[in-house]
Amino acid sequence: MLPILRTLAQDPLQRDAAIAELRKYSLLVRENQTKTFSMHRLVQVVLRDSMSEEEQSQWAKCAITAVYTGLCTAGKSPTLLPSHTCPRYFLHVQTCLQAIKKWSIVSDESAHLLHLMGTHLHNYARTPHPESTAALSAALIIETLEEYVALLQAMNRVQEAEELRGFAEIIRKNRSSNI
Repeated sequence: MLPILRTLAQDPLQRDAAIAELRKYSLLVRENQTKTFSMHRLVQVVLRDSMSEEEQSQWAKCAITAVYTGLCTAGKSPTLLPSHTCPRYFLHVQTCLQAIKKWSIVSDESAHLLHLMGTHLHNYARTPHPESTAALSAALIIETLEEYVALLQAMNRVQEAEELRGFAEIIRKNRSSNI
């Protein structure tokens, strides 16, 4: 952990002051409904550029664990996630996917994350979402599932990879039969 972040994590007054300063300039936005923060991309770039490659890899591993934990918590179990939340997590998982590739992260959390999101993408694709402007296209879901399959195979998670490959095929067939 970066020294400044360690200090902020340990001192609530300094943390609150830092958050207030970042919010003052819209570099950090509090999402009241989800009780989360969104950080401006510029802040992310500055933080990332100030880290060594080893620190970046460590933070990527922490992020993967955090996103996986968030997915499990949102669904109240590691296998169930309400389909309307899929788009909310999709970009986070895509970022984790990039980190997994970049840092060759092979861990149970990364494999479970990819499998879990692949399962949810499959379920999401099968559920109509006419009211959602964030609906994901079948082509994007298929492409993402295939990326997950390749990574799971590289991680020697063959059974999970085959399940996701099957999901991608089902979506592909449904898509072609609706055309």
